[in-house]
Amino acid sequence: MAIRLTGERGGTIIAELDLMTPKGHQVLDCRPTDGIAVALRQVTPVPILCDVTLLDD
Repeated sequence: MAIRLTGERGGTIIAELDLMTPKGHQVLDCRPTDGIAVALRQVTPVPILCDVTLLDD
């Protein structure tokens, strides 16, 4: 599992939830706040990754 902050569209941050499910690998679009909330509630640490372009001014 990982949360990726992938970009910005119209001033809104875009995020993805990267999961391994019984059906295989799935990538779901999600709101950044929801993805981070899910990551923080896991027993095992979950990486929260941010595209470097979001850090530029």
